[in-house]
Amino acid sequence: MNATTRDEAGSLARGSEPFELPAVTYRLLGSKGFRSDEAGNLTAYLQGLSPVKGGWAVGEIARLLFLRHLVERGGAVSIQQKHGEERDERETRID
Repeated sequence: MNATTRDEAGSLARGSEPFELPAVTYRLLGSKGFRSDEAGNLTAYLQGLSPVKGGWAVGEIARLLFLRHLVERGGAVSIQQKHGEERDERETRID
């Protein structure tokens, strides 16, 4: 995982992992006076997630972003896809 780096203005530099950004955003919002539920929901919204009652936890947002990252790069396979592929291999195998 790349280390989060900042320029002189304190903004995130390129090369930061996308699932590290929610923690930074959440902390920044908290330092500006947002309650934890507000900061969590706003952080989630900025990542394309809908707000939830009680707010999102930073860890939840980061895990969803990690899963989104895997799916977008083809590294995650659903259970149905996996079982379907195994079934197809058995049916097409010729001994």
